[in-house]
Amino acid sequence: MAVLLETSKGDIVIDLYVEDAPNTCKNFLKLCKVKYYNNCIFHNVQRDFIAQTGDPTGTGKGGESVYGLMYGSQARFFEDEISPKRKHARRGAVGMASAGPGLNASQFYITLGDALDSLDEKHTLFGQVSEGLEVLEAMSEVPVDGAGRPMQNIRIRHAILLDDPFDDPPQLADLIPDASPAPQFEHGDRLEEDWVPVEDSRPAEEIEKESRQAEAANRAVVLEMIGDLPEADVKPPSNMLFICKLNPVTSEEDLEIIFSRFGNVTSCDIIRDYKTGDSLCYGFIGYDNDAACEAAYFKMNNVLIDDRRIRVDFSQSVSHIWKQFKRHGKRGGTSDMAAEASGHERGRPGGDGRFERKNQPPPQQQQVCPVGTYERCTSGSCSCVQCEQGFFCTGGVRTARNGAKPMQRGMRRSCFGLEADSKSTTADLAAKGVTTAGPGAKQASECLPMAGYIMPMTWTQPAKCAAGTWSAGGTRDASCTPCPAGLWEDETVFSSANALRTSQETVCMVPPGAYLSDGEVYSCDQGTFRASYVKVSSPAASKCFSCPKGVTTKEEGGATSMAACNVALPGFNINQDTIASQGVDGLGSAEPDPCPKGTFFEGGAVPADGASTCQPCPLGTTTLSTGTSSVANCGVPPGYFLDATAGKLVKCPTNIAGQGYYRNGWARWDNTAVQDTDGTKACTACGAGILSAWTEADSSGSDNTSLVATSADACYIEAGWGMEKVPGTEDPEQFRAAICPNGTYSAQDKRSFGLWNQPCMACFPNQITLRLGAINYTECTNAAGWDTNPEDMDTAQDGQEDCVVAPGYGIPDDVQLTGTASDATLPPALCPIGTYSNGGEIGTRCTACSASFTTSKNGTQGADNSACNSE
Repeated sequence: MAVLLETSKGDIVIDLYVEDAPNTCKNFLKLCKVKYYNNCIFHNVQRDFIAQTGDPTGTGKGGESVYGLMYGSQARFFEDEISPKRKHARRGAVGMASAGPGLNASQFYITLGDALDSLDEKHTLFGQVSEGLEVLEAMSEVPVDGAGRPMQNIRIRHAILLDDPFDDPPQLADLIPDASPAPQFEHGDRLEEDWVPVEDSRPAEEIEKESRQAEAANRAVVLEMIGDLPEADVKPPSNMLFICKLNPVTSEEDLEIIFSRFGNVTSCDIIRDYKTGDSLCYGFIGYDNDAACEAAYFKMNNVLIDDRRIRVDFSQSVSHIWKQFKRHGKRGGTSDMAAEASGHERGRPGGDGRFERKNQPPPQQQQVCPVGTYERCTSGSCSCVQCEQGFFCTGGVRTARNGAKPMQRGMRRSCFGLEADSKSTTADLAAKGVTTAGPGAKQASECLPMAGYIMPMTWTQPAKCAAGTWSAGGTRDASCTPCPAGLWEDETVFSSANALRTSQETVCMVPPGAYLSDGEVYSCDQGTFRASYVKVSSPAASKCFSCPKGVTTKEEGGATSMAACNVALPGFNINQDTIASQGVDGLGSAEPDPCPKGTFFEGGAVPADGASTCQPCPLGTTTLSTGTSSVANCGVPPGYFLDATAGKLVKCPTNIAGQGYYRNGWARWDNTAVQDTDGTKACTACGAGILSAWTEADSSGSDNTSLVATSADACYIEAGWGMEKVPGTEDPEQFRAAICPNGTYSAQDKRSFGLWNQPCMACFPNQITLRLGAINYTECTNAAGWDTNPEDMDTAQDGQEDCVVAPGYGIPDDVQLTGTASDATLPPALCPIGTYSNGGEIGTRCTACSASFTTSKNGTQGADNSACNSE
């Protein structure tokens, strides 16, 4: 994790201690991100010590933390994160320039020297310069004025994030400007960064002397800023002696008696361990004039006291002045107060300059209210009362001396603002979001935020938890607790400015479009939705509602209302009324119907105009079943062909030119093999002389009672006909049929369905039939000249000349003569369909009907074409 600072002196890369100082690093990174440091000047530079920046005003008195920018002035400062293992051991250490403990904002410093251990464990160190140490050397050498301000401005031109491990708070986006803030230019003798200096003509000794004086002044200013000096120009008192190498048994009274012979002793302190009270063997003696101090110095140095040879020197400590400063301000207090501030720890100087013990209180000591109570006066009578809840009381009395701090004046102080408050009530403070654990609070740290508020230790007022966070109150947490990933608050519940986010149960809910599983939040799956927020503890949190039957949502899921269930599933006949009638979770009474036969739906959006989703199959084709989901399933059913010109299905014909047709199996609607005008190409022919009948179930769905020809089983021959395979073909399905000739008979006495070899059966030798198309062997009779017993017949053929061919009989016109045969030798038979005969002499042939004409049965009688019927 690192940041690049582009300065007018060069580039500096700072590596951050994210693990040791996470809040400080986050503050620094986010301020860089909002361009807060861009164009800031280094307003305090001290050679081989520090370079300080981070104040947009350039005065060293400004600056806001990123928390203050996001949450307001009450969050301007944040707590220290001092790590004992981080030291100012080498140049380039980066730390927060705080105004005091826990008062970190935006200002920071970079050390320009090594081994600056005086700064250790006093400021939060959060980084180290890893690149650009030569830039720090150049900064250390710049000329500065008496206040440590460079004579020529050094600016941070840009602060660039190289790596940021922290997520941005939601409020941060509003703080990021489009451009860097404009630089603040000073008037007078301050030079800008692009100014080129002329050569200094003064002697080197003078320049060096001025530089050293400036450096000393700068160091004093820094010590004042970091709290080590009450003011930069402070000097040790000239009437104070430092004494060391004391015997641990030597007491303040002993020293006072010994040193009082040189003058009036105003203070006598032996420094002791603050835990055990044991002497640390050094101390301070103060006189009321410099002459007495000097005399004691010359006489007492190296004197033996309690078997120890002590050392005496003029004091270089400003601790007594610092004590006075802390009590009365930089210039406040009277001489008596100063004397009191520098008095001995065990007592106060009396009228004769001697010390009085503390266990001898002055007369008429004033009653002081103890901590946890405050002074309340009614009708001139004052008493100490317990501090009410929501307030804290540090004790004391309102009539305390003028130099007393406010917290020592017996006042009741409000936890809201930490100021004296005599008007508010506990309920008033609770309404503002602050309270205490109970009555009798003694200090500000006992102030606690109410549920729904936060109040870090550095804040003086509470703040409400932001959206998506919560607080149960009662602790001084630095921030509200964010909802777990995926959970969020119901905006309608917390839309009011007075709404408080007091618990995870009421704030962090499963949002619309999501559900909870094993502690993780997931988007609703496709086909489900959730329209409202639901508590994590509710059983309903673990599931989303199902879309009504027949519809679903888009693929990405996460639907937040039933209106998102607008994608119909393939094969369903859906409209808006169907969805509405089912209701949430598909529990309504209406069941969506599948697409009827002859229609299809491939899935998609439900029409908003109320129309249904199903579409008719193209060209009048149909489907095998209901609920078809693709146009590819539209087809031509068995027994039909497609008349593409007319756009309709037509049954395969049963008789065209004495031949029937059938078609088995489904075919796609766009298959050209099933498109025809009369069915002779799209359907399969039964064979010459073989007709077909609509005897099989129709699967088109148009009529449950309809029949069609879907297989060879629909092909048939009439009684008196025979069927045989077509000679010379290897196709086992090619057959032909003809009427049984004279002297033969059909094996079937009724229509015979199916394509199979069923030839005409021959009568006994020398037997004939009296007609073509005999349907039973009983129609076989003896030929003329033959007796009924074939075994006794002779070869005579009596009376043949008297025989004639009966009407409707004849030799079929397709019978070919072979060898020595003649029409007279051929037996007559019933004229087949499409032919006719009026009878006559032996050898009469059947006459074929003219084109477009046929007969309706075998054995049609007639003398001319009038016996035929139009097809």
